[in-house]
Amino acid sequence: MSTSPVPDPELLRAVPVLPRRTVITGKLRDEFVETVVDAYDAGHSIRALAERSGRSYGCVHRALTESGTAMRKRGGDFRSSRRTEAAR
Repeated sequence: MSTSPVPDPELLRAVPVLPRRTVITGKLRDEFVETVVDAYDAGHSIRALAERSGRSYGCVHRALTESGTAMRKRGGDFRSSRRTEAAR
């Protein structure tokens, strides 16, 4: 059974906390997208990033997809690893 590495908590802390219902544009948006992409690439979930930043899941997901980030599959591969263990 393989375990995924634990994401660096410092990258999650680097994500800026933004007020809800405010439009983020320009340099602030660029900085937000950069930190979110770095944290996501390190292994943090979209939900964790949304909770930390105070933005919605959709806002974070949109920032990631618009930046061209390769999205991970949903839920990881825990089901396939369970089947492999059961076959042993």
